[in-house]
Amino acid sequence: KSGRYGDRLKKKKKEKMEEVVERIQRWTDQSLKLPDVLLDRVLKQGFLSIFILTIGIFTGFRMQTWNFVFWSVALSGFGIWKTARLIRIVRKGQYETVEGRVMKTEGKYRMGRLYRIQIQQEGGKETTLLLDKVNRFQVGKAYRFYFSKSRQVLSGIGRLDAALNMDTFYGFEELEEWDG
Repeated sequence: KSGRYGDRLKKKKKEKMEEVVERIQRWTDQSLKLPDVLLDRVLKQGFLSIFILTIGIFTGFRMQTWNFVFWSVALSGFGIWKTARLIRIVRKGQYETVEGRVMKTEGKYRMGRLYRIQIQQEGGKETTLLLDKVNRFQVGKAYRFYFSKSRQVLSGIGRLDAALNMDTFYGFEELEEWDG
């Protein structure tokens, strides 16, 4: 009797594991539908958060510094929350893209962390973006920019609003072929 019972348990365990594997495959298939730029950001944020968590907990316990453990958990928790939030935003399609050819950049060598990028979209429409100087763009090349749909205008002052809403820019990718 115990042999049959053990076989049933093994069968249930195997079915449960297959179900878990299937769920993980479905989740990764959905995740792979993310644009490459956003998938890259999600993976980097997620791995960095997990790295901070593991190193912080290991070091904190080893040195018996509970403050270090607390702040490592808090910091990695915030990173994991931001990663999950970005995944949710992308899955729900709550982001928008702007495609265009960079016509001119202004303020690249001025003080401050933002500079203006003037792009020409399809149909000749010109748009000016205020982006962080960390991002490098070449005049004449076409790019696709990813933004959050939930941008908030706080003051009406362009530079101030851009500085306060930096988390709404998700990234960019260079376009090889662009019809604009």
